[in-house]
Amino acid sequence: MQEKNGLGARLAMIAALPFNFWISNFMEILERLAFFSTRAIAPLYLVVGAYRGGLGLSYTEKSVIFTVWALIQCLVPMVSGGYTERYGYRKSLAVAFLINICGYSLMGLSSGFWSFFAAGSLVGLGTAVFKPPVQGTIARTTNPSNSSVAWGVFYMVVNIGGFIAPILAASVRGDTHFRYVFFVAAFVTALNFIPAFLLYQEPEKREAPGEDGLSKGPLDVFLDSMGTMLNDAHLVVFLLIFSGFWFMFMQLFDTFPNFVDEWMNTKDVAPYFRAIPLVGKGTVYEAPKLERVDLAKVLPDWGKDFQVPLKRKGVKVQMAVQGKPIVLALKRDVKSLAKHMVKSAAAALSGKGAVRLSASVGKAGDVFLSVSLPPGAPQGKLLPSILDPKALEGLEKTEAVGGKKKGEAEIKAATLWSSLYLARVIALENGFPFGVKAAGEQGEVLSAGLGKALAPLKKGEKAGSMPARVRKVHLREDRVGQTKAEMIMNIDTFSIIVFMIPIAAFTGLLPPMAALILGMIISLVGFMGAGFSPNGSLACLMIFVFSVGEMTCSPKFSEFIGLIAPPDKKALYMGYSNMPFAIGWAGGNLLAGPLFDALSKKASLAREYLAAQFHFPRGLLEHADPQAMLPLITEKKGFSHSDQVTRLLWDTYDPQKFWIYMGAVGLVSILGIVWFYFHARKSGWGEVEG
Repeated sequence: MQEKNGLGARLAMIAALPFNFWISNFMEILERLAFFSTRAIAPLYLVVGAYRGGLGLSYTEKSVIFTVWALIQCLVPMVSGGYTERYGYRKSLAVAFLINICGYSLMGLSSGFWSFFAAGSLVGLGTAVFKPPVQGTIARTTNPSNSSVAWGVFYMVVNIGGFIAPILAASVRGDTHFRYVFFVAAFVTALNFIPAFLLYQEPEKREAPGEDGLSKGPLDVFLDSMGTMLNDAHLVVFLLIFSGFWFMFMQLFDTFPNFVDEWMNTKDVAPYFRAIPLVGKGTVYEAPKLERVDLAKVLPDWGKDFQVPLKRKGVKVQMAVQGKPIVLALKRDVKSLAKHMVKSAAAALSGKGAVRLSASVGKAGDVFLSVSLPPGAPQGKLLPSILDPKALEGLEKTEAVGGKKKGEAEIKAATLWSSLYLARVIALENGFPFGVKAAGEQGEVLSAGLGKALAPLKKGEKAGSMPARVRKVHLREDRVGQTKAEMIMNIDTFSIIVFMIPIAAFTGLLPPMAALILGMIISLVGFMGAGFSPNGSLACLMIFVFSVGEMTCSPKFSEFIGLIAPPDKKALYMGYSNMPFAIGWAGGNLLAGPLFDALSKKASLAREYLAAQFHFPRGLLEHADPQAMLPLITEKKGFSHSDQVTRLLWDTYDPQKFWIYMGAVGLVSILGIVWFYFHARKSGWGEVEG
């Protein structure tokens, strides 16, 4: 009976929470829906190659973007919280929405490192401006008697947006359409203007006795904000120690999706995700659909893309289309095939010249995609270089590929070899004949037969699925049947939605610091266990364990900061709570990028294996296209599928070491919090007991 009364009392507390509390929760849901839909795919979008719709950056470059993003998003609230109290909550919300809309839109239009760097900085700024007014509203609408339940409800409700976001992102992006997700996020953010201006009630300004806050300018607000924080030494020490936990914690969201994408076999859990009503199909990589590609229409546009980097090197691409070459194929593969054929030819040129890309229909109705080298280009060099990089040794020394700058010859040779090899891979995996032939005065010609010419697509006719073939080289279909990484990570959010209320009720019986330490320990176990094995089921289980730890400690962290904050400084102190995020999130990414590049990036480990086992020139591999590494090992080892290469590299290089190193930082932070607890009790800082 007592337990029922306790549950009834907590439900009564929830029902009694004011209207502004729920409006703030609703705005947080929409903001999290937009934010987490982009965060779910950003780690993948930044590093996957162009053939998968990504930017193809290194993990180190990704870490620089995430580091600056983290600093802006976490440090700005330390100041913007004061501005929120000074200038008004609703104004802060409007500014935040406008900045985020610009940031998400720029993400969808980004083309490289700097454009996405700017977009991430804008989203970080907009999110930073948004947090203090919402969290400050929650703090103002609660009191010590209901704060534990209220923050638990807030933490659960906002995760509804976080749960829907990855599902939305997975469905929208398909396999290669990442950019669409960013535009959807901008639209969702714009919807937040409705509750902000029609339903939200501006909290009353609270001024300390004898202080004319309205007379303060922005600089005074900033100095007061920093001075207030630095005057509380225990708070500063606590935040610094806790930053080590966020150092570890945030890498599960920023780096683990990449680890899943590169190393995990998640086919065993795919049926459960595919069974989700309405959206389940979008959570798993499906077999690609064939399209009727009209080369006469697409080649001119594709040629413009190819020429952008080649113009800087003095190489032009000329287009020629003969007949009406319409084929049933994967448009992305045909484009990638043409691109690598052009790059191969361009790499073999000496100085300025022109490469001719042509599509034609033969006498038997066969469609051909051909690339011709201009007269004077080195002949007989392309075909041998496909599988034997030693054939390039003589080519490197020639004027045709060499250059005045040191290392330029090696880079051009690597481009020639890897581009030609990838063109061959793409052709063979689609069942296309591929080769190099002489063509009279035009010299050497790369040619790929794409199949028979087809009539235009009839009304109501649908393109078929990619036919199953036995291939020795796999580049694009090795993910078919795998669960998308963002869905694996979504287990964390789903668990929070289901279990947050009972866990909040349990932790409400514990002192805040005790619950905090317990949650940190559980999170550490889940964090290190998730990357222990390439098994998808084990990873899912460990992410659930991690979520239990997160539910135990994260709300208690916010509650602890809210309880020690003066009544007129709630938004300001909630801004301070972002300092550990700033140090941990930024510091973690700053280390994680280079560390992952060195220990766990599959292409880098594949390069090392090729150099060590097959004596490929390291300089050649370093400058070659990373996409070529895995298919080459597959072919050299005689494997039937690229999964065997993944297992080989896992057993050889132990990429899971990354999670051990990052977890060690979290362990040190836990020990530091335990020390702080006993030290604070001894020094008489009463707030440590809550």
